[in-house]
Amino acid sequence: MRLFKKIVSTVICLCLIAVSLGIFVPENSLNVSAATSSELQNKINSLNEKQKKIQKKLDSLKDDKADAKEKAENLQDQVDVIETKVDTMTAKVNALGSEIEDLESQINKKESQIKKAKNQLKERLKAIYIAGASTDVLVLLSADDYSDFLEKSDIMKCITSDTKDLMGKLQKDIKKINKAKKQVEAKKSEADSLKQQLVTEKSNLDSKYKEAESAYSKLADTESALKEESAEIIKEKEAAQAEFDRIAREAAKRALAARNSSSSSRTPNVKIGSSGFTWPYGGSSYYISSGFGYRYHPTMHYNKLHGGVDITGGGAYGTPILATASGTVILASYNGSYGNCVMIDHGIYQGSSLISLYGHCSSLAVGSGQSVKQGQVIAYVGSTGRSTGPHLHFEMRVNGNRVNPLNYF
Repeated sequence: MRLFKKIVSTVICLCLIAVSLGIFVPENSLNVSAATSSELQNKINSLNEKQKKIQKKLDSLKDDKADAKEKAENLQDQVDVIETKVDTMTAKVNALGSEIEDLESQINKKESQIKKAKNQLKERLKAIYIAGASTDVLVLLSADDYSDFLEKSDIMKCITSDTKDLMGKLQKDIKKINKAKKQVEAKKSEADSLKQQLVTEKSNLDSKYKEAESAYSKLADTESALKEESAEIIKEKEAAQAEFDRIAREAAKRALAARNSSSSSRTPNVKIGSSGFTWPYGGSSYYISSGFGYRYHPTMHYNKLHGGVDITGGGAYGTPILATASGTVILASYNGSYGNCVMIDHGIYQGSSLISLYGHCSSLAVGSGQSVKQGQVIAYVGSTGRSTGPHLHFEMRVNGNRVNPLNYF
């Protein structure tokens, strides 16, 4: 964001320089460029804010989506466990069904035997009656409860030994059948109850799983919509940025061409220190706004090592920057917080490798791999990167370590 603001400042300042040097720049052309750049910058800023808000929502959705997915997966695991239990219980119910069918078959067989024994008993009782045993036998023939009449000792005396055995066996068979029926009914009731519990539990879990899946699907749809919106914003921002850069380049070219063609263009003020190095700031009036060492950083707001010196002065913007010594350019491009930056390898000096760095330049006059001579213009003072205003950030590095540049002057 700060880079965009600096580019706007660059465009306006370069145009103003051209005007101050007496070069004709149409007034309405300057105003249109500045106005258009400002409008584009506002649009880019607005789009950046929109994108930040969308990204914040996406970050929040990412967590919500992960939670929803985890919940759905946990519910699915529970459903799988219940389904296994249902399968197990189904097998048990089937086994009980087979057992119930077997018991019912036994019951039917016993009832058939009892019916046959009952008919035999009636025939014997008729025989006893005909033989003149006891008139109470009539009571037995009309009774519904065989167990009841078996307990009547008076009647039992009238029945032969075989009849007694037959009726005793009949009583035991009836008891066994009733017991078997109760066992079958208990097992069937238990199986049905367990199965119903599992079916209910699975139904509840299925409902919860569907709710979790629906919640996850809604979050995914929202995320997809936000990503599409973000992509549209990025596309729109890239188009605005491209137009902004085009306007900035054209304005810079016009201003630079006007300055180069003017006889009153600024001539670098070359100063060579006692150690033979050229002072990098090409202006005649300057001061050091921040020295080498630890300081409270003006934009990061904490104590931090300042690995060079900041040089500025009145009308610093566009002041030529000079190579402090001859060497090979190893970097000439935008470089993070340094902004537009030039680094020159000076080879070995007093037994150690020596590199100089020039940061926050408004524009560069050399390219990477190019050989430069001491005092040659390599760039122009600006305020690109992490900067609070036009100045030259100058470093000297010995064996890769930053040292105080003033030691060389």
